[in-house]
Amino acid sequence: MRDNWFGTVTNENIEEIANKIFDMLKGKTYTFVEVYEYMRYEPKTRTSQKLENGTNGSPLSVWHSEDLTYSGANFCDTYGVWGISPNYYIVFEYNSITIHLNTPAGKEAYWQITVND
Repeated sequence: MRDNWFGTVTNENIEEIANKIFDMLKGKTYTFVEVYEYMRYEPKTRTSQKLENGTNGSPLSVWHSEDLTYSGANFCDTYGVWGISPNYYIVFEYNSITIHLNTPAGKEAYWQITVND
């Protein structure tokens, strides 16, 4: 996967995309900005975030359903847990990741993750 890449997360590429996110963020601090349609697109910002080990001993956990029809990837960081799933649209740029998703209620959300280091 190229440094500057964009596309939709699928069951087939989720592990590759999750690893690219992990490689971009591991050992670095980053700023996580999230905006949600249902919250009037008012940004919420978390600065000085860093990946931390989760219950599996790693900041990253990728999983697939038994029938391989669904998958997800979870990241543990200073704040808590966030993740990606199929149909999320992701843009990788030099030092940032933009994620566009729809919430379970069908509302838009955008996440911007920018490496500080």
